Amino acid sequence: MATHALKLIYFDSTGRAEPIRRALKLGGVAFEDFRFKREEWPEIKKTTPFGSVPVLEIDGKPLAQSNTILRFAGRLADLYPADPLLACKVDEMLDSIEELSTKILMPHKDEETKKKYREQMVATVIPQYAGHWEKTIKEHGKGGFAVGDKLSVADLKLAGAVSMLQSGFVDHVPKDCLGGFAALLASNEKVDQALAAALK
Repeated sequence: MATHALKLIYFDSTGRAEPIRRALKLGGVAFEDFRFKREEWPEIKKTTPFGSVPVLEIDGKPLAQSNTILRFAGRLADLYPADPLLACKVDEMLDSIEELSTKILMPHKDEETKKKYREQMVATVIPQYAGHWEKTIKEHGKGGFAVGDKLSVADLKLAGAVSMLQSGFVDHVPKDCLGGFAALLASNEKVDQALAAALK
């Protein structure tokens, strides 16, 4: 595969860029990790295709949308399945995680509205998504991995989602909201351990 000059552009934080950073690092793929401050965003936003980040510049040309970039990074790093069915299951997990994150972090007009909305998410929507992720791990994963028998970008994206949901930093989403999903948490713990060892 041809070598490209890569520049990943995102805030100076983890968020949607972290699975991409991890994929590239795990694959030994060279890239510039360009991070900017919040106050720089209005000017940088003007340069992005859709007014959002992350953006990956490939030989100076922008590629947008976090899951598109993550799949590209996964292919470069051998973290994306060649098997069509497994690739579809990875895509399903990436897109459902993005969908849930967007729902949870949706802005609200006032604190009371946000509180009621997120409490409803915790009661019904988060369990629906988490239950499906756990089912995917049981039916399509092996050895604790989300899809297939080795680490993939699905594991990287899922690790970020679980971390967010358990962080306690998202208002009205309790840290134990995934407590009823033992297989999901066990898989995520194994992936965290594998990542910690690989990214030393």
